[in-house]
Amino acid sequence: MVKAVWEIDRRLASVSHAFDLLLQVTPINAERAWNRFRRSRFERAPIFLYRPRPVDPGEMKRRLYEMQMDRIEDPTLQHLFLAKQMEMDRQLTMLQDLGRPQFLYDSLQLYGTVKDELLATAKDVLARTRPRSRDDMAEGFLSAQEFARRAEQEFQPYRREHSSTKWSIPLAHAAML
Repeated sequence: MVKAVWEIDRRLASVSHAFDLLLQVTPINAERAWNRFRRSRFERAPIFLYRPRPVDPGEMKRRLYEMQMDRIEDPTLQHLFLAKQMEMDRQLTMLQDLGRPQFLYDSLQLYGTVKDELLATAKDVLARTRPRSRDDMAEGFLSAQEFARRAEQEFQPYRREHSSTKWSIPLAHAAML
């Protein structure tokens, strides 16, 4: 392969490894934001906090576009590299617009919309899942003793099969539970 291909590949990889989009767009206060959103009875939009940006998106874009893609002679490779360049450009734009309304449109450009089948599945799951109250959730908890009893039942077939193995379910901390 031409030296230009290896050089552009190395430089694209360098820009790509400079940031982790998924990590950057994951709020650092998701649980707290959810709890506040729920306490507001879902009327006030949550306020998310994010990690500091590890890179300057403008600088990274400059590095992306100073690559001389026209030096790649193979049209297929050139097409692949140009597509990767555009993908990273959009990711950097998302990083720049994080927390702003434009972020949604940036993500739609990059990833597209939700497929109808996935949306239908999500709606079906929501329709089949009734909201749970605190009382409902408490009903689903087991005491340590009840959990041990059920675990003991599960272990019975293994005890018969492997009688030489010692099995136990210690409840030393049951009083604390």
